[in-house]
Amino acid sequence: ALGHLDAVALADAIRRKQLSVREVTEAAIARAERVNPALNAIAWRTYDQARAWASPAPGGATHTQGAFAG
Repeated sequence: ALGHLDAVALADAIRRKQLSVREVTEAAIARAERVNPALNAIAWRTYDQARAWASPAPGGATHTQGAFAG
């Protein structure tokens, strides 16, 4: 469970290759799905788009930039 890590720790783990952008994305989606029934906060589920952005393209690059680029 990645819920105990803040954004700085997640970015550091991605930079150090301890976690992948895809793993963090999947954990965020799973958490959102778990808590949304109580919160009713998600109007549009764009999970497929998030997964596409988190998945490496040929050559290993992702669409993600900055601290969460990996």
